[in-house]
Amino acid sequence: MFALGLVKLLVAGVVLGVLWYVYRWFSGVAGRRPDKGKGPDALEMKECPACGIYRPVQGAFACDRDDCPYKK
Repeated sequence: MFALGLVKLLVAGVVLGVLWYVYRWFSGVAGRRPDKGKGPDALEMKECPACGIYRPVQGAFACDRDDCPYKK
């Protein structure tokens, strides 16, 4: 009555294999999501209005243009 036949074992194995594969795929997708927080070495950047290059907010250096707002 409760005997497991070869077909039932194969179907159970395929179902478990598919579930395992789907679990691994979803856990891999979740692992590739970008982190929303800033890392310890992240710098805040601001675009230079003169040349369009992004520079760090702290310690910004001037570019070679005469109209650069970071020239001293």
